[in-house]
Amino acid sequence: MKNLLVITILLITTNLYSQNIFIEKYDDCHIGKFCLDCGSPKAKFANDIDSYFKKELTDFSKKLKGNIYVQILVDSIGNQCVKSIQRDVNISTENLKIRETINSMPIWLPSIDKNNNATNATVFLNFEFRKGKVTTKYQDFFDNSFMKKIKSEKTELEITNSFKGYKNDLTDSNFNIYNSKNSKIRHNYSRAVTIDKEGILWLGTDNGLIKIQDNKMELYNSKNSALKATKYNKNLTSTIRHAMVDSLNNKWFSAGYNTYLFDNQNWTVFDSINSPLGWIRGFHADNKNNVWAASGKGLAKYKNKTWTVLNKEKSNLPSNRISGVFVDSKERIWVGTYDGNAMIENGETTQFNNSGTPLDNNSILNGFEDKKGNLWFSLHSEGDKYSGLAKLTTENEWSILNINNSKIPSNSISDFVVDEKRNIIWVGVWKVGLAKYDGKDWFLYTIENSKIPSVYLSDLQLDKNGDLWIGTYSGLVKVNVE
Repeated sequence: MKNLLVITILLITTNLYSQNIFIEKYDDCHIGKFCLDCGSPKAKFANDIDSYFKKELTDFSKKLKGNIYVQILVDSIGNQCVKSIQRDVNISTENLKIRETINSMPIWLPSIDKNNNATNATVFLNFEFRKGKVTTKYQDFFDNSFMKKIKSEKTELEITNSFKGYKNDLTDSNFNIYNSKNSKIRHNYSRAVTIDKEGILWLGTDNGLIKIQDNKMELYNSKNSALKATKYNKNLTSTIRHAMVDSLNNKWFSAGYNTYLFDNQNWTVFDSINSPLGWIRGFHADNKNNVWAASGKGLAKYKNKTWTVLNKEKSNLPSNRISGVFVDSKERIWVGTYDGNAMIENGETTQFNNSGTPLDNNSILNGFEDKKGNLWFSLHSEGDKYSGLAKLTTENEWSILNINNSKIPSNSISDFVVDEKRNIIWVGVWKVGLAKYDGKDWFLYTIENSKIPSVYLSDLQLDKNGDLWIGTYSGLVKVNVE
């Protein structure tokens, strides 16, 4: 099995549930939410950390060469607990008793947040064994050189379909992988991909925005653009979670509560003060120069530099928590919310709860209209459950592709695109890989049988040549489709 670098947390959020960073994991830390390597000051041992471990690890220092990295959770009152370890030395951490040593240390100081309050946090230690001595220091988790040192681990594919005969018609030569080791990408979490009307690709990552034109990359970050730095580390740029190009070739990017409009020369930043936007879950641009934003405060519409809002109170939507939006060629607005779906036509809203369609008890995430006028929707159910890919024909007939009636590997569709020239549907299957459906057979490309580097595929885009670009949690992938 190919190795996969999967850091199973959202690195750029400030509040996380305790997760393991390294391969050796321990599940006895009873700390809920925490912030990741954050605070000013950060969590630390009350005394000199290097002196402490020079004394505690003297017996082992003479025998070892290499590094040991430790993830430690420190709660708001200073209780510490080792969460995970990575060792690059030839002795087990059990024999080193490094976990027991850290967990029994006296007096840790908690991290202090922006409101000057103690908070739960994670901190990292780097033990370096060289020339018979050990040096211990606090490790900046977000240092790019350190990120590259985090080891891969095997990941089980979550294929929930019982079918076992998936085909693979692509070779390694069909794949190009771009990541922090071989390009200007500064963080491998590549969440958002969009291609503008000039064929320029824009990649949103967890540390900056990448522009790819004529095989050359240009980095946009908080130093050279309006993109904001993270609150806890000013050397990092906030995560770009969604990207879109509108009908005027303006670029739109969302970074949580901040939304950015780039007209190729100037930046405009929208937040809760100068717009009705909340946390953005996606964009859609229609053919009437409208931009639609799925937000936690309703469905926001931007036109002629003005924002308006469609919500539960004004537009009879099932909820103001919007999961997705799509406008079809008939100007019908399809709205997914986390309490059901709706369609707005000529100002009239139709809800789909108890409708007897695939939209029942599901939430629209993404939509697409093919050249025949058929509509396609990826659907979310609840929690981490998804419902597959729904289709509405021009005859108003509904159908759905899911694990119960097809060979789709899983219902968990992160994104999909339709290649109408080749009559192919490409599907990003969360925690599995890339799937392809040609109307007859299903093909599957994973970390086990291809160069796909991750089980986490977040965004899919087709370029003018029909080649497929994929944002993954292990970099950007180009699939050269023959």
